Amino acid sequence: MAHNCRRKILSSILMVGLMLLGVPAGIARADTVKNLVVHYVNATPKATGSTYDVAVYFSLLDASANPIKDAQVSQLTLNEDGKSASIDSLALAENEPMDVALVLDTSGSMMWYNVSAIRTAVGHFLDSLGTDDRVAILTFDSDVRTLSDYTADKTTARQKIDLIQAKANSGTCLYDAVYKSVQMTSALPSGRRAIVVLTDGKDSTLGNTPCSTYTLDDVIGLASQGATRVPLFTIGLGDSADTSTLKRMSVLTGGRYQSASDASKLDAMFLLLSNQLRLQYVLHYTSSSTPGIHILVLKVKYSSVEDEDTRNFVLPAIPYNISFISPLDGKEVTGKTQITVTVSGQGSAIKQLEFFVNGVSIGSDDTAPYEMDWEPAANLSGNVTIMAVAQDQNNNELTRSSITVKVALVATSEPTAISTATPSGASSSFSGTSLGIIIVAGVIILLVVVVVVIVIVTSLRHRAINKARDNQWQEAVNPPGSSGTTDKTMDGFIPSANALGVLVVLQSDDPAMIGQRIEITQSNTSLGRSADNDILFPKDSPVSRHHAVIEERNGQLIVSESLSESSGGKVKRPTFGTFVNDKQVEDPVPLRNGDEIRLGKRVRMRFEAVESEKKDEDRTIDQGPSNEDKTIDQGG
Repeated sequence: MAHNCRRKILSSILMVGLMLLGVPAGIARADTVKNLVVHYVNATPKATGSTYDVAVYFSLLDASANPIKDAQVSQLTLNEDGKSASIDSLALAENEPMDVALVLDTSGSMMWYNVSAIRTAVGHFLDSLGTDDRVAILTFDSDVRTLSDYTADKTTARQKIDLIQAKANSGTCLYDAVYKSVQMTSALPSGRRAIVVLTDGKDSTLGNTPCSTYTLDDVIGLASQGATRVPLFTIGLGDSADTSTLKRMSVLTGGRYQSASDASKLDAMFLLLSNQLRLQYVLHYTSSSTPGIHILVLKVKYSSVEDEDTRNFVLPAIPYNISFISPLDGKEVTGKTQITVTVSGQGSAIKQLEFFVNGVSIGSDDTAPYEMDWEPAANLSGNVTIMAVAQDQNNNELTRSSITVKVALVATSEPTAISTATPSGASSSFSGTSLGIIIVAGVIILLVVVVVVIVIVTSLRHRAINKARDNQWQEAVNPPGSSGTTDKTMDGFIPSANALGVLVVLQSDDPAMIGQRIEITQSNTSLGRSADNDILFPKDSPVSRHHAVIEERNGQLIVSESLSESSGGKVKRPTFGTFVNDKQVEDPVPLRNGDEIRLGKRVRMRFEAVESEKKDEDRTIDQGPSNEDKTIDQGG
């Protein structure tokens, strides 16, 4: 009894000490065996364009780590950002395809274990996977090798496993191997996924120095980001395995840790892991939160099991969606009709919506709500397709939507009866059929004239509207009585005198950033997620802490990637790269007006050069008269 009291007192002192040191609770409990683990959260915008379907993949295990298969919605509690959320559905995900990467240690120390037993255990694991499940195989020692990219061909994968051998006198580049496997997995479509890591040691060379370019924090950071999240299931083999590192790697990414004293235990361990992966649950709920990072808390109370787990996840930007207000899909159109649409979602700035009837453009509108009048031509009847296409400032298509209406034109007057009698003396060859052809031709000519008049009137109307808008703009930038004129940019933005160029944010995970115009005023401007950059993208997780630099060289702006040096002396580039017009930046790239810059996967910016005339004018004002002026001042 006294021993138990002392143990409780020591535990309390330890917890208080951790709290005072500011250690996060999740890290302090890294050794705790959990019954409930949330592995992966995936959010997809619904068709309505204003809410998300959020899928939560999680495991629920009993005290022996066997899957619990009969949990009910009533036994679960879900919270998003501290607010209760209603669960739409709950089911076992055993029929959903799964992607699994096997990352296997082949360093020199693995020679001490029964390699045949390891191959057998991994082979049985492959046999347990479903027909549609895919597997990738990587091995690591002093180098990282991809034996097989993701494939559903289990036979070929099994043959790769049978060839695995430990490499004598080699190190253990554990972090580089896991980091590469996360990058491979993040490129796959969303769905169930897992990475299984088997190792008997720690990340080090034979000289006991770090072997990997990447660090443990790099691995956990990449595997726990919303866009690249993947749970890491780690297995430590033998007494020399870096248990604390492997546990941390699993707990903080939504995976699990297991340990095996020798290779003979691996067969049962891999089969148990197979059951745990196959018998995961998938929970769906509807979120109406804004795009960005959110926190999810799932709690369970099942018989004697009470547990909870927390994961952060990302709600992506909702893409543009066009909705027809009038006419409605499937309705009948009998005459002149007003086409009206609305646009919801986030993305690049919309320049205009162009309207099409049966693939032929009939006009455009640049002001919301987007609308135009349409009168069906006389030769249109039956089903007709009306399409609206949203375009950006460069007339690139952002999204489109279409409906089908039934055109049934109503005659406005009865035709006048015309005698078909042949006048006296007229040729009998001028028959009633000939007269009918002449009448039809006359009607067609009349309709053509009407259509031409409508097109001319519509064109004059749009020209008058555009002229009125231009006059309003001129009055805004040049008030009555002002003496100067101001150059008008595409959207009315005028750079300051010291601007070298302008970046327009077209896409970002942070809605507040979309549409911002950022002036480049320094000869060296840094971009990244860290607070010490000149241009920050704090909520864009695929952007590296120090991602890119824009420099002025001989009057030309150049973009290049920010390079850093790892602990092993290797050069590190931004994880997800930098691109100019979708071409990856390897060497410095000169920027031209209209170039599109992409940081990582989703941050897109348009570069706008400051007009050379304006620069010359500013230099003349700031630096004194030009050579021509000096000539005049100095008497020729």
